Amino acid sequence: MLTVSLHAGRLSTASFANRLGWMEVTYASQPKPLSDYKAVVTAVDTGASPPITLKGYPRYAGTLWDLVARVLSTYLTPEGKAAKEQLWSVEPSGKFIPYASAICVVVEMQSTQRNNARRVLAQCEIRRLPGARGRYEAVFTEDCFDEHVVESFLHRPAKLNHWQLVQTALAWRLSGQEELPPRPFIFQPDPVPGDHGIEVSLDALAEPARTCFERWLARQGHRDELSRGMAGEKLYIDFLHALA
Repeated sequence: MLTVSLHAGRLSTASFANRLGWMEVTYASQPKPLSDYKAVVTAVDTGASPPITLKGYPRYAGTLWDLVARVLSTYLTPEGKAAKEQLWSVEPSGKFIPYASAICVVVEMQSTQRNNARRVLAQCEIRRLPGARGRYEAVFTEDCFDEHVVESFLHRPAKLNHWQLVQTALAWRLSGQEELPPRPFIFQPDPVPGDHGIEVSLDALAEPARTCFERWLARQGHRDELSRGMAGEKLYIDFLHALA
């Protein structure tokens, strides 16, 4: 299960006391390469959303922030509109611009396979730029990826919704503009005939699939595959069907 916590202030001060909202994302059915997810998003001022379903989303195909952004798209769908994976427009502000000085987001994984251990997978800090109401910067860190900085973006709604601010920052993180990109594609490495049958090269895998597959192989005791940099195609398929 993924838990996405939204807090007022900087990451250094994030705690249960300043939590503004949270999101819980779990598998809707047995994991597979294109998995179905279910989620609930909560804001402290408005309560929990109805269950949200995300169908056929590719595992290990890209940044976790893309998954979070698509759940938020459904959560933030305006009343009377059909849910779509897009950045919804907001009513623009007038003379008064509501703003947040700083908010942060923490993404954690709770593994049912490892005694419910929790591990931080990604973090984001969104800060208002000095002297500019409604103009922000955002810094994203994530397991398997380099730090990503969005140096400046605008968010000037008539009424501030912290999840909407996060969604705008995510759009800039993912596409470099104020819109969501298309869904990522699941990575399918070319099979390679070898001495051990049909295999895949670990070097040919893109992140986060490569690092996550290597960790899975280590947990399963496949040390020889790690040392050779090659693994059986069936092992890779098993990995895509396994619980994280």
